[in-house]
Amino acid sequence: MQFHMTRNVFKNNIVYVGNHGKLMTSRSDSREGVPTVIIDHNLYYFERGKAALYGSFDAKAFTGFEQYIQQTGNDSNSVFADPRFVDPGSGDVHQKPDVPSRGKGENLGTEVVGSQDLDGRLRVQDGKIDIGCYQTPLSQP
Repeated sequence: MQFHMTRNVFKNNIVYVGNHGKLMTSRSDSREGVPTVIIDHNLYYFERGKAALYGSFDAKAFTGFEQYIQQTGNDSNSVFADPRFVDPGSGDVHQKPDVPSRGKGENLGTEVVGSQDLDGRLRVQDGKIDIGCYQTPLSQP
C-alpha cells in the first residue's frame, strides 16, 4: 500500500503470505481521523505460523498477527488459518468443505460482491458470505 491512500476497503480476501513472511507494508498514514484503508473479514495464512509474520501499517511496525491486530485495529473479524485449497499447485483454489472461511465474510451486498461466485453459485447463502472468491456449497453431494 502506497502513499496518500484514503477510504479504501479490503474485505473478504484470502491472503496467502509468501516465504518472506511480510504481511504488508503500508506507507500511508491516517489523516484527520480518515482511515487509509479498512481491513477486515479476511483469512490469512503463513506456513510458518502467525507469530512469524511481520510488516508495518501506517508507519507502525509489528511482529505477529496478534500484534498487527492490536496496533492497527484492523482485521478484528478476520481468521488466521489454512485456507484448505483443493490443489493450489495446479491452480485449484476452491476450498475443501470444512473451510475456516465459511460464512466469515462480510455481506457487503450483491452490488459490491456480485450475485454469483466464479462458479456461478449464489454468493450470499442464508444471509452469509464466505471469504474468498468461491462460495462453499451449503451441502455437499
